[in-house]
Amino acid sequence: APARRALAEFQFAHGLYPEALAVMERVAEDDPSVDDDATFRLMRGVAHLRLGRIEEAAAELDPPSLGDSPEAALWRGMLATERGLWVAAQKAFAAGVYVVDRYPPDLRARFRLAMARTWIELKDARSARAELAALNVDQASPGERAMASLAHGRAAMLAGEAAAAKKHLRQAIDSGDRRARPWAEMALVDSDLATGAIDKVAAIEGLERLRFAWRGDDFEFRLLERLGHLHLDAGHYREGFSMLRDAVDLFPREPRVSAIS
Repeated sequence: APARRALAEFQFAHGLYPEALAVMERVAEDDPSVDDDATFRLMRGVAHLRLGRIEEAAAELDPPSLGDSPEAALWRGMLATERGLWVAAQKAFAAGVYVVDRYPPDLRARFRLAMARTWIELKDARSARAELAALNVDQASPGERAMASLAHGRAAMLAGEAAAAKKHLRQAIDSGDRRARPWAEMALVDSDLATGAIDKVAAIEGLERLRFAWRGDDFEFRLLERLGHLHLDAGHYREGFSMLRDAVDLFPREPRVSAIS
């Protein structure tokens, strides 16, 4: 059992999460008491989270029995961002921010970006910029740099700095990053609409082009929601209600669905 656990820790540390989970499953079969080990459960929860298995990660990270260590709080914050629970994410990150710098550069960048996004979603541009200032872009991957440009752009939008917002959003778009680009294009449409550079019809046309840019997560929900309201504002009631119905049907667990339905 100690050797298997050491193997799981080695695999986990090297990002081999499916392999680590398989070994941890065998460890738990041989010794069910490991389910009471907070460190073991935290490692298992993080592995699930890194693989995008949100429900499995929540089963490990949510229970109070996991404890309230800064490490547990940090990963609970990451889980909350995946679920779109921004107030919960802010609370968790506040308890775990002190240990961010103990992690390797790639994870530090992801934590900082997640915290910046949390503050942006809570409409706090100043705090978002503080997190982005702590991000070492020289150690970030190209995708993380693109997401940082997106975050800078969205923070500038919140601060009412249209020129700076457009500059950063263009950088995210020009990066070609498959994840950051559609978010930046949607934000740029919103920025241009807010400043009067385009009207609602042009905004609808711009967002319609993004319908198949990224599917199946918070981006698609927001796009459908935004398109639905824009169509309604423009008097296109059939299209507007159709978009909102799709948002509700496709994302029944989205926290903001109740505000639509």
